Amino acid sequence: MVSKAPGRMLVVQEQGRPAGVLTDAQLASLIERGCNLWEVKVKDVMRPLSSVSAVEAPPEEERARPAHPAGREDVCDLGPSRTGRGMVVHNSARQAAAIGFSTASLLDELSDVGVIATSAEGILLYYNRSAETMVPELSNACAGEPLDVSTLWRAVGNDEAQAGHSGIGVGKGTSSIVVRGADGNTIYLRVNSICGMHVDGSLVDVYCLTDVTEIFMKVSCVEKAALYDSLTNLPNRSMFVERLHREIKRSKRYGKNFTVLVLDLDNFKDINDRHGHLFGDSCLRTFSKKLSEIFRESDTVARIGGDEFTIILPEITDMDSCKYVVEKIMDKFDAPVEVGGVSILFRASVGCAIFPMDGDTYETLFSVADARMYSMKRSNKS
Repeated sequence: MVSKAPGRMLVVQEQGRPAGVLTDAQLASLIERGCNLWEVKVKDVMRPLSSVSAVEAPPEEERARPAHPAGREDVCDLGPSRTGRGMVVHNSARQAAAIGFSTASLLDELSDVGVIATSAEGILLYYNRSAETMVPELSNACAGEPLDVSTLWRAVGNDEAQAGHSGIGVGKGTSSIVVRGADGNTIYLRVNSICGMHVDGSLVDVYCLTDVTEIFMKVSCVEKAALYDSLTNLPNRSMFVERLHREIKRSKRYGKNFTVLVLDLDNFKDINDRHGHLFGDSCLRTFSKKLSEIFRESDTVARIGGDEFTIILPEITDMDSCKYVVEKIMDKFDAPVEVGGVSILFRASVGCAIFPMDGDTYETLFSVADARMYSMKRSNKS
């Protein structure tokens, strides 16, 4: 892939990354020789980026653009001392040029990848326009000065320590961070970092930022569909099973008890028969919301199918406490609830099981709670 770059040259890209440059002189030479541009191997004629010479910053009084050396019309002079956004400023131009950042103007025009470069001591050497768009705080950062990592990355919903952990300097490899854009919207970035890279005798840290918000949102939708009930937004059976297994492991490790409840509506079939399934769905949403209000964030309230719900209570460890919770559920729905202008009285049967007295596996705990729930349901009918 070939794209236009600043100056009289083209950028040759391979798999979305810059591979070299092709000057107008080289292109004209190919045409003069009658080469078929659709068949010519660009790699054979382009100058690789690694071979582009770094240009030393001229003294203050000699900053006019130098002429090309005789016989070297194809040399790319990118000018290391341009100022402004995404450019290496004068006070660090010499250092940036010395470690190979004379290609700054090329990086400014490349695709959607944000690039940030710092010295091993945390001195900002370079950032391009894409990086500034992704992280607006960069507009306040100056090349040649220390980069304030603690304020650069703002992890949404995390404390300050965790926000710092998500930023630059964490280590090698790939990590993900969450930042809030200039417009207040949350964006998700993937950061590929190469820390401690040796470039011409200097240690340089380079960070490539990719906006993965769209991918993240699509993955989140898929995960939500797989783990949450679409009608009530409660965890579904898959998430309930996962959390129950996790709670069993935790309780075995620390020697703690916990309770599992299974709840089933007694009169839901009558509601559906009398008012229709759409009204029944509204009843389930209303019931789910009110049921969730009883419990804490550490508890898990799940809908595992139809009118059947399950609850994991990590802090309820004995039968007396369990009976108290069941009474709270009954009291919550003791009075009719208005749904779509219709007064509905919800009646439910509840069964419980306590780990490890009633079982120490998912199957036994659920089976005991389910059996006790149906026993209560038969008593309610009688």
